[in-house]
Amino acid sequence: PYTNMPQLLLDILDKEYTDIDELLATLFANLDTRIKSNFESENEDRKYRSENSMNPFLSCFVNDCLERGTDIEQGGARYNWIMPSFVGMANLVDSLYALKQIVFDLKELSIKEFKTILDSNFENNEIFRQRLLNSISKYGNDIDEIDCLFGKITEHIVSECKKYTGIHTNGNLIPSVFCWVMHESFGRQTGATPDGRKAGFPLGDGSGPCQGRELKGPTASILSSTKWAHHEL
Repeated sequence: PYTNMPQLLLDILDKEYTDIDELLATLFANLDTRIKSNFESENEDRKYRSENSMNPFLSCFVNDCLERGTDIEQGGARYNWIMPSFVGMANLVDSLYALKQIVFDLKELSIKEFKTILDSNFENNEIFRQRLLNSISKYGNDIDEIDCLFGKITEHIVSECKKYTGIHTNGNLIPSVFCWVMHESFGRQTGATPDGRKAGFPLGDGSGPCQGRELKGPTASILSSTKWAHHEL
């Protein structure tokens, strides 16, 4: 199951918050609900397949199915993990940092005023959009304050996913920020975001920075992407 991370943020920009911590707490509550819902849906699908289907050819090539005499659909594989993927993490982090700067630190806009600009897809606010894109620091440039925010979110995801186990042996949730094509698909469905991204533009893919935002070179980008605990994802 895939989760559109920037959309989770947009869904909660319907009220004011006292600070970035309160906003994050609401975001995490929204995220927890999505993780639970996605797990229950995937687990139910696996239960249905276990009861109603078999995949003998594939089972011949997956470790332990033959040894156990158990089809992969019935849990014969050595590992039966579920890998929820959290798409657009860099957009989310950049958006949260932009909100922190503009709304909570500088107090230039309220959440409502910011959301009005986003809902209009930055119409008549191109100068402001360029400021968001070019004057507010972004993930991928070895800036601890922003990179730590990425880590804080991934730590929460890992902690939440540990609460769930699938119906088969070794059926843990193994979260990731990986995606094949969903960054483009979700991007088409997602409105403008506080990081300066316009509606319909692809989300950032994988664990690196968004398109074109690594302004300090590949080394800084790699440093940003290795500050958080990959071994837990």
